[in-house]
Amino acid sequence: MIIDNCSMQLVSNPSQFDVLLLPNLYGNILTNIACGLVGGPGITSGRNYGHDYAVFETGTRNTGKSIAGKNIANPLAMMNAGVDLLDHLG
Repeated sequence: MIIDNCSMQLVSNPSQFDVLLLPNLYGNILTNIACGLVGGPGITSGRNYGHDYAVFETGTRNTGKSIAGKNIANPLAMMNAGVDLLDHLG
């Protein structure tokens, strides 16, 4: 699937997707779209699995400069990433 078509399909009918396996650049694009669909980057966590390692992080890599110092950041994504890590460790 071409990334622009996949982006359109994700916005118009997100329920057709269960798991997307993508290269890093395409994954970043679609992750930002998906986070916007569910309420913002502060909610979702991301999982990256390799042969020897796994990385658990917030769903998007936005820096949050526009909300810095305002005490309004949502830490739920980081907590979800911690839960994903603990689930992975068993």
